[in-house]
Amino acid sequence: MILEALMLLKAVARDDAPPDAPARPIYQPAPEYPLACEPKEGAEQEPSSVTVIFDISEYGIVENPRIKKSSNSCFNDAALETVRSWRYDPRRSGGFFARQENVEKTFTFVFEKSAGDAVAAEKSDEIDPVDRDIEPSFRTRPDYPWDCAEAGAATEIVTVELDITPNGSVENAHVVESTNECVNETALATVKNWRYPPKIVDGNKVPRKGVQAKVYFRLHSLTEWPRWRREVMYPLKDVGMRLRRDDDPNDILADLENIEEKYGDSFTRNESAVFHQMRGLARAKAGDYRGALDDLRIARRLGVDRSAQESISETIDKLEAIVAEQDAAAAAVEESESSTDK
Repeated sequence: MILEALMLLKAVARDDAPPDAPARPIYQPAPEYPLACEPKEGAEQEPSSVTVIFDISEYGIVENPRIKKSSNSCFNDAALETVRSWRYDPRRSGGFFARQENVEKTFTFVFEKSAGDAVAAEKSDEIDPVDRDIEPSFRTRPDYPWDCAEAGAATEIVTVELDITPNGSVENAHVVESTNECVNETALATVKNWRYPPKIVDGNKVPRKGVQAKVYFRLHSLTEWPRWRREVMYPLKDVGMRLRRDDDPNDILADLENIEEKYGDSFTRNESAVFHQMRGLARAKAGDYRGALDDLRIARRLGVDRSAQESISETIDKLEAIVAEQDAAAAAVEESESSTDK
């Protein structure tokens, strides 16, 4: 019975998933056009392409991205940073999560001059309507702050007002409207890294004042955010491999204790969910069914994806049945001993 329960939890593989299925993207933003790669004024630039090869870990994280070919090396960093931010539903092999190597993606960068630039060049008002709504030429997307997620909505919007220097950098940013004050600090930190096209007046670059920008925070799913920390991911990944090899569960529990001691106070929700799943499995293998139940109940409460929750719930049901049998057997022994004493 216990072996059947453990098999449900291994790698939290979906029971209804095909034995072999490639990785599936769950968060895949497009790259931004780098400010440093914009053509000089009046010059034409042909579309540039960059082909990136990367691996996808069994946790759905992009690893080892590298350039296969590029028509313009100026865009290489933008392409690499883009794929590093992607997240996947991992490849499944034989019902288990597995690594997928040598995934290939080609990006095409096309420079499109904003119509607003031409209008702005003809106007000299300090706060031009076009200036107020100008689009950045380089924009990074913020991570949804995890400490704001539980009390927040799936989408939060922060409107920031800022000034733009003649070289396109941001200064004097402040929040004018927000759907959740908890994300304001992250929004301000995000726009400070944005870059804007220069405003040209009489052939000279001049500052823009009172520009407004909206920063969007989207919580796609509880298992996507925040990004894994490598220093936590790799030790947990090693533990997962050892669990599959059926290594000594007591040695594994000792290593998990070290991981918790070192990183437990700063676990993200995703890290904590995986940690408790793994410790639950190790405890069950070591015969500590009550401890395993405690861990698996925590993992389920942390909000792992639906398919994992279903597997964990089934495992919890089976472990509860085992504990109930143990309690009944212990009660029977106690009752028998009590009758003998009489």
